[in-house]
Amino acid sequence: MWGFAFFWLLLAIWFTLTYARKSTLDFALSWWAFIFPLGAFAVATGVLFTATALAFFLWVGLAALLGYAALWLVVFLYTLKGAWNGTLFIPHN
Repeated sequence: MWGFAFFWLLLAIWFTLTYARKSTLDFALSWWAFIFPLGAFAVATGVLFTATALAFFLWVGLAALLGYAALWLVVFLYTLKGAWNGTLFIPHN
């Protein structure tokens, strides 16, 4: 399952970077879907560390968790900003 989570993480990163290079990536609630694969990978890595107690999974899991927390905070702040100024509720083309 860890390999599957890693695969989805790489796939999400690739698609996000590919799309972001072709056009501007304006904020929408769909940004929450961008961080989901990293969260799944962090949880899967934590489960592997619990099962094996290998330091490798501890450090990879902590790095994934810190990255997830940083991205979660960014998306959360953009969500608050969009809700506050009302742009979150305007339909996108």
